[in-house]
Amino acid sequence: NKRFDSKWEVYYYYYLMDEKISFKEQVPFEYVDEIGVNHKYFCDFQLDDGTLIEIKNPYLIKNGKLVYRPKKSLSAEQNEKIRIREEAKSKLMESLNVKIISDIKVYKEQFTRNHPDLIIYDNFNRPKNQD
Repeated sequence: NKRFDSKWEVYYYYYLMDEKISFKEQVPFEYVDEIGVNHKYFCDFQLDDGTLIEIKNPYLIKNGKLVYRPKKSLSAEQNEKIRIREEAKSKLMESLNVKIISDIKVYKEQFTRNHPDLIIYDNFNRPKNQD
């Protein structure tokens, strides 16, 4: 079983498989944020030519860069820690020339066309065990 962070990553994964493009998944990179905390960033895909690919919802992109959208359910302190981490991750991604894909329409269409019998469940809509 493969685990993905989103359906969008699944669509892109099957695109790579269908097109017989060689790649690695979840490629790790270490980085340190501005307050000295160590983190790991797992890039979604790395093509064999070295191209790094990150799949992101357009809501999380502004001027071609990742932005952190504060969550109402978190405290100001929690949001600030996440913002600092995400800002450092964004700088790392920029230094690595990560290509951000935020329009997956073509990959979703290809998936639907080539794999009509596959169903993708997200963590919230997984069918309950019928046993």
